[in-house]
Amino acid sequence: MELGSILKIFDLHKLPVKALLAVLVTCSAIVFVPKEIGYIETIIIFTSTLIITYFIIYLRDRILIRKKRKRKERKLKKDLQELDDTEKDAIIAFYNEGRNALPLTFHKEAISSLLKKGIIKQLPNPHVGRPQYEITEKAKAYLNDNFDLLE
Repeated sequence: MELGSILKIFDLHKLPVKALLAVLVTCSAIVFVPKEIGYIETIIIFTSTLIITYFIIYLRDRILIRKKRKRKERKLKKDLQELDDTEKDAIIAFYNEGRNALPLTFHKEAISSLLKKGIIKQLPNPHVGRPQYEITEKAKAYLNDNFDLLE
């Protein structure tokens, strides 16, 4: 077997960082522990390190997802509180009609602004014609609790 083919098997760019960390901790334990460690203890240290690493990464991901969700909610609330009159008129049209989806044909600037802010979304339109828009669920929930924002 050539050295090149061996290096292809152990390509460090393809190895996950978690596995490298587990190997590092295992090797450190073998080197720095005064007593001799057998194969079973080495496997236990390696798998424990992998499990702990996966758990830490899972917790980090959950925290980041929660922070991102809260940041989006704060931004949506701020955007809903800072609506101008034409944007308010577009949203009031949903409540006046009593329907979830409407073909909003007035105030193109207000509609595009509401789309960018994530307050309304465009529905897929199977028929050719005017596009249908709907208030997003989070915006609808916030507006139902704070309807005075639209006045």
